[in-house]
Amino acid sequence: MIKKIVFLLFFCSLPVFVFSQWGIRGGLNFSKFSGSSLDYKTGFHIGMTYDIALSKKFYFQPGLSFLSWGTGFSSRDVTIKESHVSIYGLELPLTISFRPKISEKMKLIFDTGLYAKYGLFGNYEYSKTVKGSAFPAYNRFDIGLNLLGVGIEYMQYYINGTCQIGLKDAENDVMSLNQSFRVNLGYQF
Repeated sequence: MIKKIVFLLFFCSLPVFVFSQWGIRGGLNFSKFSGSSLDYKTGFHIGMTYDIALSKKFYFQPGLSFLSWGTGFSSRDVTIKESHVSIYGLELPLTISFRPKISEKMKLIFDTGLYAKYGLFGNYEYSKTVKGSAFPAYNRFDIGLNLLGVGIEYMQYYINGTCQIGLKDAENDVMSLNQSFRVNLGYQF
């Protein structure tokens, strides 16, 4: 009986494995917490993706990435110049991708979806004098939307840009959302 169940599960999942492929991607993040006196901080991301073809043009693309995000501070006040918050963690994006062909080897990319990320470690630095862990004041967990990703795919290579907005406060006890713009370079195996 168990052999029949395993065979049935394998047989039913075979189409998913046949029309799916692994990929890698990396790039730059430009993130900040919402607020008028905050600046974008440059970070990075690198990770793996798994494309599951839903049709010839639509794909579901979960992934896992290691990334950095945070915010910078700007002010005319000399005491907080050159200050920042840096957080390093993992992100799980769940993306729906629409990829119409524009030639035999090239496709447009339009992405949207959800993400969840969790800070593993991080720090803050205020004017090179006050330093510490970021997590007493900033939330480790964020969940949000990948609002719109636009790009181009050529054979197995692609480049795209994505806008993200968090749905959870970035700071404890303060209304501020995580905002990010991202540039991805990727390769599908």
